[in-house]
Parts: sequence; C-alpha cells; structure tokens
Amino acid sequence: MRVLLAPMEGVLDSLVRELLTEVNDYDLCITEFVRVVDQLLPVKVFHRICPELQNASRTPSGTLVRVQLLGQFPQRLAE
Repeated sequence: MRVLLAPMEGVLDSLVRELLTEVNDYDLCITEFVRVVDQLLPVKVFHRICPELQNASRTPSGTLVRVQLLGQFPQRLAE
C-alpha cells in the first residue's frame, strides 16, 4: 500500500514536509496548488512553493515531492 502526504493549504509547507518525512515512511508528498495563469510563471514561484525542486524533487530524507497545478490554460499547464 502506498502512503501519500496530501497537501494542506497554509499548513504543509516545505519545512513541515521535511519534518514529517524524517519520522514517517511516506511514498510521495504533494505540494499545495500552484495557480497557473495565462502567463508563463517564473521559476522562482515553483521554488518558493517547492524548494525540493532544487534537490531532484526530494525531501532531505529522500521522499519524492510533486507539484500540484491548478489552472484553466492547458498550454500554460503543459509548459
């Protein structure tokens, strides 16, 4: 059975993900939503929400992290 750490807006930031994945055996963490608009977002937006992107998308303990996207512009979501 896979165990996922689900996003909780305003609660589950990178520091909490780091702490929880050090003491629990999660298979995957998912970030809060990143709202994708009609303009291409700068990389710093993604790094602010998910600093783990700079570490091969993994927490310091090695748990994989995925960014959750929200938007109505398929082309921008794909970029």
